[in-house]
Parts: sequence; structure tokens; C-alpha cells
Amino acid sequence: MKPELHAALAGGAIAVTPNRRLAHHMQRDFSRDAVSRGRRTWATPTILPYSAWLESLWLDLLAADAASELPRLLPPAQSVYVWQSIIAGDPGSAAIDARPAANLAAEAWELLHAWGAGGESWRGWSALGLSDDQTAFVSWAQSYASRLAGVRAIDAAQLGDVLARRAAALARPRPRHVLLVGFIELSPQHSRLMAALSAAGVAHFEHLDPLPLAEGLARRTYAATPRDELARALCWARSRIAEQPGAVVGIAVPDLARRRAEARTLAEEILCPALQWPGCESAPRPFNTSLGEPLAAVPLVSAALELIEFAQRTLPTQRAAAVIRSPYLVGAQSLWTRRAVVEAPWLEQGRRDISLGEAIAALREVDPMLAERWRRARGAKRFPASSSPRTWVETWRDWLAAVGWPGDATLTSAEYQARRAWDELLGEFGGLATLEARLAQGEALGTLRSLANERVFQPEAPEAPVQILGLLEAQGLAFDALWLAGLSAENWPLEPQPSALLPLTWQRERGLPRATAAREIAYARTLTSRFRRAAPRLVFSHAAGGEETTSVPSALIIDLPLLGPDECCVAPTAAEIIHGAAPELETVDDELAPPLVRGQRLSGGAGLFEKQSDCPFRAVAIHRLDVDLWPEPPEGLSPMERGDLLHRVFATLWGDLGDSATLAAESRAALEARVAAAVTHAMSSSAMLARRRALPPLVDALEARRLSKLVLEWFEKHERSRAPFRVVDTEVKLSLAFELFRVDLRLDRVDALDGGGVAIIDYKSGYVVPAARWFDPRPQAPQLALYAVAWRRARPYDRVRAVAYAQVKRGELKLEGLAADDSAWPELARPAKLRDPDLADWRAVEMRWHDSLAALAEEIGRGHAAVAPRDKLATCKRCGLYALCRIGTPAGDEEGSTDDDG
Repeated sequence: MKPELHAALAGGAIAVTPNRRLAHHMQRDFSRDAVSRGRRTWATPTILPYSAWLESLWLDLLAADAASELPRLLPPAQSVYVWQSIIAGDPGSAAIDARPAANLAAEAWELLHAWGAGGESWRGWSALGLSDDQTAFVSWAQSYASRLAGVRAIDAAQLGDVLARRAAALARPRPRHVLLVGFIELSPQHSRLMAALSAAGVAHFEHLDPLPLAEGLARRTYAATPRDELARALCWARSRIAEQPGAVVGIAVPDLARRRAEARTLAEEILCPALQWPGCESAPRPFNTSLGEPLAAVPLVSAALELIEFAQRTLPTQRAAAVIRSPYLVGAQSLWTRRAVVEAPWLEQGRRDISLGEAIAALREVDPMLAERWRRARGAKRFPASSSPRTWVETWRDWLAAVGWPGDATLTSAEYQARRAWDELLGEFGGLATLEARLAQGEALGTLRSLANERVFQPEAPEAPVQILGLLEAQGLAFDALWLAGLSAENWPLEPQPSALLPLTWQRERGLPRATAAREIAYARTLTSRFRRAAPRLVFSHAAGGEETTSVPSALIIDLPLLGPDECCVAPTAAEIIHGAAPELETVDDELAPPLVRGQRLSGGAGLFEKQSDCPFRAVAIHRLDVDLWPEPPEGLSPMERGDLLHRVFATLWGDLGDSATLAAESRAALEARVAAAVTHAMSSSAMLARRRALPPLVDALEARRLSKLVLEWFEKHERSRAPFRVVDTEVKLSLAFELFRVDLRLDRVDALDGGGVAIIDYKSGYVVPAARWFDPRPQAPQLALYAVAWRRARPYDRVRAVAYAQVKRGELKLEGLAADDSAWPELARPAKLRDPDLADWRAVEMRWHDSLAALAEEIGRGHAAVAPRDKLATCKRCGLYALCRIGTPAGDEEGSTDDDG
């Protein structure tokens, strides 16, 4: 802090800054300066952002002019509500989203007063040739002004002019010394107010520049992408802290509001990797990020809003589950994992929405105490159809306390501040009673959510060595080192962006921000010059772009020399200087699960062998560790449900038909009737009835029609034309023993063939693997091989002469299989077609199956569990275990990729 600024503040002067962050930094610098001078106590200086200074003047005016009937000052939340209600009630704006339109209108209203002449300028705009949007704004502004006048109120945009008109009431025996610190420019409203206060003897003003007079050592650089640019800036900041412990480094990002999450993620990885370990979530970070998030997005407040909405209407399934496992409920620390299990059944059932009553019923199974608490709360607290804003606040507070929000855990500092911000929000909502006598239930909740979305929340945090700021927030601040990102020719100066709601001629005449290119160039030049005095070391950067676009540096920084490669980053271990190194971990290669005990029976059937062949880890995780894949909410019926229905329909049909002769004798109409009856029977099972209740009636009817059509097409294309056969059985259960274990199998269908022997058929509702892939070094689709070996062992007198997968998929019906000879099943390929000299005949095929299954069984028996997918693209895509093995992609399973024996 400059000595003259420190002396003036110590002498009682008031400092006024353009933003809150500069005021905070000046308070910190004043305290540091006092400590450096050996002071133990000192009077706290008065340093206020401009908006807070205006409010302090307003309070002084209320105290000095109590006899007069001053209007009340409308809080920002209430002002936003008025704008939204006016726009929502405008018949000509029916197609407009009221919330963003209200924000634009409020911004235009603020510009109108800050840069206008102090009156109602919009009344004379009719001669300027207004656009439809500007005409609408004139109407809204008139309604807004009338609405405020009707309740004798003003808003923050009008406050400066009201204070200027009543400056005489603030007259003092001795004018206050007011320091205007860090302002680049003053609006006409600023100037009018200060002139009035000076003339009335309230204050005398002095402009002070908080930055050093000398420019720092500046360099420029570039990166391939904006993300790379930000990463380089963070590495550079880390280097500066490593070189100069105790330094404060700034990183200014023009579009930080949009990239805040990305900036925080990169800062976590680069500045404090040791704090990524569990248990360090609340540890202070070596960085601060400005431009907070909407209060509605803060987890503690989001939970409160969701609990209130849950009491009034159903919630989408995933939101309802998030409420139940919220950490802001009583008992959440020890019970949230038990509560979380209610979501999986909902997803499996295809539930789209969950009511509070359904949530309570689900909780009874996992957390009876919370279920009972919610049941009592629902019975005791009824939400009225409409009520006053203050009554709504009381209702919501009582409801949240009854259901156990915000929990029984000790709140962190940030959570405590969020709780306080929530209480302030409710207070502002209650203040709407001066504007609206009653609000309907949905309108009240919608307004509360809107206000929470408009309110920006940024908790106070301890001082940190790295400050990540928006470009305008950084202006006026001094650092030990500063990196300014995003200064490409396209982005700096900013392109003009005049308000769409104000006449362009009026904006240009009065020199409004963003109104003209000339103004933006002059503003950017001034700001760049000030930044060059903000730190002893500076870097200006831009992203060069990718393959399709190329960016060049702004003309305002093109004269700077390039940053040397040795000046940017240091070794990653420099992060240890900020917050210590991550613990060293021992690496152990362990690809073996415990071996099986002889005679053990394993679940999974053919699916166990298929997964072992695909990836040993997948088989062990699912069939020995009992890992459940998280269900995906299906659109209509899931692939597994469709496959199960298909099996049921075929089992019913062949139980009635029995053989090919009966099928051949059926007329088309008779077969259609049989199929329709079988589909109805399959869809009427208890499991399917419960599932179908979650489907819209139209989707349910379409599923039945789709299945009937698919089965009929299959019969016409592949069953009627077959050589004579008789269906021996469906859903055949067999057991197959290996050296250390046995598995249970279920064969979809076994046909007795004309001339002896049997054919084994397995239905698939998805794609099937070509027969040549069955004999890969790690065999694919080993189900039919298992079935053939199991049948041969169980019934050696009834040899297997053919095996086939029946791909019953809409638009892609096909048979994929092998037959021992030409007479067994002419449509299927013979072993010779495999073009493998070792598979010349059926006996060789059976021997290969025996050997490959024995090899897989040996792996399963000894616990081979290597993460070794056959094909990362295909195998990992349908696996779903990427959270455990940490490879692959989080993609959903292919349709029909189900394990019938799983």
C-alpha cells in the first residue's frame, strides 16, 4: 500500500473502491503494514466498495432525515422479482423466458440511470426509431417505475440520484475525506453524486491510484489451447511461490465465470496434488477462486431446495435419490451408503419420478428411523395452496427442521456461511410481502429458486498465495507476480456489445461501456497499462488455437518479448513447497484371487466363462466379489427385459406347437393368434406387471406389438423352412463339473433332429459372434460350447449334431451356428467352412471346445484375475467396471449384450 494512502486511512479517511475484492485487499495490506511498523493495535480503516458506501450514505440519510417520508430501498432480490413478474405478465412477451429477460432488463435499467441525465430518459425515446426489444423495455421500465412508486420504494440503480437530490440533509460540520481508489472511470451518476456531496459539504474527494508508478518486467507467451494456457499459468504461479515463499501470485482469466470449474480442477491438480487424497476435502487450498457460484448450486442450499420441492411434488428419480443420500440429513455420516441403495431398484424398474411417499416406503427397508421421521413430518406439516411470503418462510423452515436438515454433523466454515446466506435469502423472500400479499405454492417455490439462482455465493476463505480472478476483478490489485490470460487479438480489446434494450444512438452519445469499438480500444489500452504496473513480474498470454483456427496476440501486448522456456515451469516436486508431497505408495502386482475350494458351486453359468475369456478381472469382480453394475434407466423396456420376454414367448409357443409338422400346418392367422397369446402371457408375469406400471400406456402397447411382429418374422424366415425336427424341451437345466468347481446351465431349447441327434439353440436379442470367433485363442461366445459339452456328459447316447445362436433382432434376423453334417441342419455352416486345418470335422470341434473350456476352467479355479481385456474398445465398452479397473470407457452396454445364464 502506498504511504500516502496508508496515512490518509490512518487519519480517518474513507476509501471507496470499485469492487469488493479491492476493498478486501486494501484491508489486508493496511493490517500487514501496521504489523510491519510494530503496531499491536490499530483502528480498523473504513474501506468500502462503492455499493456498500452508497448504502452507508442511505442509512445516514434515514437517520438524519427521519421526519420526512423517505422511500424504502428495495433489496436486489425483490428488484429481480419485480422485473420477472412484469415480464411474465406482459401479454406481448409470452414467448420470452422471464428470468434471463429480467436480468437483461435490470442491466439496462442500471445503465440507464448510471449513464443517463438523472431522469426518466426512456420517455423521450419514441423518436429514435426503437426496435421491438427496445419498445418492450420502455413498456417494462414504465411498469417497473410505477410498481416501485406504488410501494414507495427505490432500487440500487436509483439510489445515487436520490442521495444527490437529498445531499443537503447529510451536511456535516466538517466534510469527510473520501478516497476514490482504483476507479478507471466514473459514470455521470457517480459524478453527479460526488458534486452534490461536495457542494453540500458532506465530503471532499480525492482520486488515488493504488498501483506502483513503475512498470514491472513483462513478458508474453502462448499455448495451444485455453486449457493448456491456464495450466501453464498455474505452473508458473507454482514456480513463483517456490522461488519466493510468502509471495502472492495473481492469475487473471477474462471468461472465468464460464471456466471456474475448469480452473479449480487444474489448480487442484497442479498446486496441491497431495490434497486429492480422501480426508483432505476440507483442508485449506493454496489458491482462491473469485466469481462465486449461484447460491442454488451450493450443496447445502441445493439440498434444502430439493427437500422443499419433494414435499410438494414428485422429483425425477436421480434427484430424489440424491436427496435421500444427502450429507445434510440427520445420521447421514454413518447411514448414507445404506440410504443410497434405494436408487438402484428405481432405475431397474425404469422409474422416472418418485414421490415423497414412495421414498418413505423405500427408506423403511434401509433406514426405518429416517423413514419414520419423514412420515411424521409429512403428517404434521401440510403445505397450503397459497399463502403470504412470510408464512411460506415459516412453513419451509419448519419443514426442513422436521425432516432433519441440515443434519447433525458439524458444518465447515464454507457450509456455515452457506447456511447464513440461506437464512438471508429467506429473509429477502419474506420481504416480498410488501409486493405480493399471497403466492401460490408453485409460484412461491419457483420464486425462491429464482432468487437463489440470482444470488452469487462466495465464502470467505483464508488468504492463499495464488489468486485466480476475473480480468476486471484483478484491476487495481497489486501482486508479487501476475499472469494475464486470454489476450488474443480476437478477445482483447473486447468486441462491442451494446445493450439490446437501449437505443444504440443514445448509448453512443453517452459513451456507455461496450457501446463502440473506439471506446473498447481505449478502455483496453488503459486497463493493459494499469496491469503492467500491478506486479514486478508479469506474463501476458493467449491461446494460439487448434488445427482449424489460429489466434495471434492482441496488438496491445505484441511489443512484449517472449517468455523464455526456462521461466515458465519447474519440476512437479515444487508443489511440495506449497502443501507437501503425496504419500509414497507401494506398488504390488496381484493378479490372483484366492483359489477355489474343490467341489465349489459357482454362480454365473455360461456368463462366468464368457467373462473369464473377455477379461479375467471382470469374471472375478462379478461372479466372486459380487460386484453389481449400476443400472441405467432404460427407455422403455431394457435389453435384458426384452431378452427375457423373448425367451418366455418362445418357451410358451414351442410348449404348445411341439414340432415342425404342427408349425407347418398352422395358418398365418392361427399362428398370429398363438403368438399374440404367448406375448400376452409373457407380459403378464408378476415381474413384468410391476415393471410395466412404470411405462406409459402407449410404450407398453408398442412393446407388445414389436415383440409379436418380431417373433412372427422369425418363424416365417427360419422355422417354417427347416428340415423336420421336434422340440425336446425348453429351458433345460444341466450341471457341468470341472476339476475344482461346477456350474449350472440353462439351455434355451433342444431339438431332436430327423435322423438322430439333437440341435442346441440359444436365443439372442442382440448381435451374435460369428462362428469363427468361437475358436479364438481366448474363445468368444463360449455358451454353445458349454451346452454341447454338458449335454454330451449328461446324455452321451444322444449326440449333439448342431448348435446355433438365433439372433432375433429387429431388421437383422439370422442364424449363426455349426452342424456336424449336411443332413443335420442345412442352413448352418460345416466345420470345414471355418478354414482351420485343425477343425476339419465335428469331432475336432468338440475336442477344441473341451480343451478351451478346460483352460478357462483352470484359470477360474486358480483365481486368475488379471485386468487383461481381449479388446479394450469392444470388451471395455460393455463391461461397466471401469471405476474398479480404471481402464476402458464409461459407455453403456450394447443392446442385447446380456448374459442369459448370469
